[in-house]
Amino acid sequence: MAKKHLKVQVFFIPVARDQLFPALVAGKGDIAAANLTITSKREKLVDFSAPAYTNVSQLVVSGSASPKLSSCVSGPWRAHARSADPGMIAGYMGASAAFDDAIGEFAMEYADQNERDYRAFVTAVKEGRIEAIADV
Repeated sequence: MAKKHLKVQVFFIPVARDQLFPALVAGKGDIAAANLTITSKREKLVDFSAPAYTNVSQLVVSGSASPKLSSCVSGPWRAHARSADPGMIAGYMGASAAFDDAIGEFAMEYADQNERDYRAFVTAVKEGRIEAIADV
């Protein structure tokens, strides 16, 4: 028996990161694909797929030109979320290369995953499982 594939048209709509959820809720798209953290507030707005990473911690760093953060996690992260002072961040992180190594490893794994996802996407287009329209 021959395999049947659902043909789907895919349109990529560039959206600023802070507008992903408002745009999705407003019906401007059906899927938001990004490295997004699942929060209880976000779960009230949209459904999430199974996370690619679990037990993830985040470090929020903003500068004077960034919008003011109205809230942030408690504890030592709060100071970093309000300041882009490299000395403060370095003091908290210490002299160990562990953070740098972890960020580097994450970046490489993330890049590898993006390449795998792109190859799978291109394959699906070539096999006719997804119709892609360029320059829309």
